[in-house]
Amino acid sequence: MANVICRSELHGTPTREQYDQFHAGMKELGLERTITRDGKVFHLPTGEYLGLNLSTPLALLALKINTLAIQITCHQCKLTLSPVSDPAGIYIYGLEEDVSYASQLGMFASLFLTPPPKPTYSGFSALATLIGSENTPPQPTGILDFLNGMKS
Repeated sequence: MANVICRSELHGTPTREQYDQFHAGMKELGLERTITRDGKVFHLPTGEYLGLNLSTPLALLALKINTLAIQITCHQCKLTLSPVSDPAGIYIYGLEEDVSYASQLGMFASLFLTPPPKPTYSGFSALATLIGSENTPPQPTGILDFLNGMKS
């Protein structure tokens, strides 16, 4: 089983629909436009694909990719296939994380995994202790006289 990095470039003036067809065809060949690192999915640079554990020999894979390009654009593509012994060792700078609906939903759900802090009742406990003791709570002065004076 082979691991490969593939770089392809379509010629002519391909439309968005043609690119979408090409991407779908590359996926059917086992070539993905993403790479997973530390449980996160990242988009590879434009035109880059990663194939993991491919059983197709590289010469046949190149032929299949060119056939796909010709079927879609009527032109061969420029193509580079590079075998990779350890996909975890691939270093690609500036990868963009795949922010799919599912990953955004997961991030949103993670907000609710931590329970909200429980309220503390230290002020109430102190008041209950004071009421239960033999001491009488202090009576406010001044303000009560002022408020009682306003009623009259």
